[in-house]
Amino acid sequence: MLYYANFLEFFMIRDLVAYPDQRITVISSVVRFFDEELCKLLEDMKDTMNEHKVDGLIAIQIAVPARVILDMVAVCTYL
Repeated sequence: MLYYANFLEFFMIRDLVAYPDQRITVISSVVRFFDEELCKLLEDMKDTMNEHKVDGLIAIQIAVPARVILDMVAVCTYL
């Protein structure tokens, strides 16, 4: 079980936000810099997509008001 706990430290699976939750109506901000924070967000979004078995995700769906879209194409690569 210790191995499993250490394994989960590398993944950040976030809860999905859906209407009528008010967080989904927040206007997202423009992303201007590709920095470490954005890289972490993209990794979290990828992990969340894999866990919830969805083909695409926008940042506001995990309560992050940023204009970020992650879409999985047919060949299983991430854009």
